Amino acid sequence: MNQRVEYKPSYLTCCSEACGISRIDNKNVKGVWDMRKLTAVFLVVLFLCMLLSSCSTTNESEANGSESETAQIDTQEWMHTECSKDYVKEFMSILETVKVDGLLSGYDLDEEHCYNVTPSAVSESTDIKIFKFSDSCASFALIDGEVFEICSSFGGYGFFNAVPWDYDEDGTTDLLIASSWGSGMHRSEISVFNARTKQSTVICTSLEAGNRNTDHDWFVATQSPSSYTGDPKEMPIFYVVYSADVQIGDNLVDLSYLAKSCVGSIDLEDGTPVFHPYKASEE
Repeated sequence: MNQRVEYKPSYLTCCSEACGISRIDNKNVKGVWDMRKLTAVFLVVLFLCMLLSSCSTTNESEANGSESETAQIDTQEWMHTECSKDYVKEFMSILETVKVDGLLSGYDLDEEHCYNVTPSAVSESTDIKIFKFSDSCASFALIDGEVFEICSSFGGYGFFNAVPWDYDEDGTTDLLIASSWGSGMHRSEISVFNARTKQSTVICTSLEAGNRNTDHDWFVATQSPSSYTGDPKEMPIFYVVYSADVQIGDNLVDLSYLAKSCVGSIDLEDGTPVFHPYKASEE
C-alpha cells in the first residue's frame, strides 16, 4: 500500500546543509516547483517548435520532391515515333485544297512522303490527326476536316511528339507539342496548339537564355506522382520537357529517341502556359 512520506524538519535541514542552503521553507520549495514548471513549459515549447520545423521541412521536401519524383523517365528505354499510312489519302485530298505559304510553298508535298504520326495518347483522347512529310518534315494537323500547320520545320525535324492537354479548360483537348527547326541555329520549341482557335503559340525554345541541353532535341512527356493513391480521375499530371539523343530510321519521320535529362516543366500562370527550367539542369 502506498504511503505518503512526510518531510520532517530535521530531514529538510540535512538536505539544506548538503545543498548549501541555510534554510528551506515553503517559499523556497515553491520556488523550486515554479522552476520545474518553467522548465517543463520550455521543453514543451521546444518540442512543438521542433515538430513544426520538421513538418515544414517535410512539406518543403515533398514540394521539391514532387518535381523530382515526377520528373523521372526511363533513360535506358528508346522511344519511337508512331508512323503509318492511315488516313493519308484523306489528308492529302484536303491538303490539295489548301494554299501552303512560306518556306513550305517550295516543297512538293506528295502522298509518297506523307505519314500519319499521331501519338497514341493524342488519338485516344481527341479526333486530331497529325501528319508529317519525310522529305521536308512539314507538319500538319487535321482537325474537323481542316488542315493546319502546327509547327516550324525548315532545317529541323519539324514535329517531334505531342501530348494532349486542355490547358485553357474550355472542354476542348489541345496539344502540347515538341518540335525543332533551324538550319543555321538549330533549336527545339515547345508550343501549344489550341484546338478551338486553331492557333499555335510557342512557349519556349532551346535558344532562350537559361535553357540548357541545347545540343539535344527536346520532347514532352506527362508524369504523375508514383505515391498517389487517390481517385485515378483526379490524379495530378505534370508536363515535363526532356532532352534526348535522336536516331533516324528509314527517314526523318521514323525517329527513335532516348531521354538524356529533364530540362524543365510546363505549368499555368494566370491561364497562360509557362516554362520552368528544371533546377538540376542548372548545376
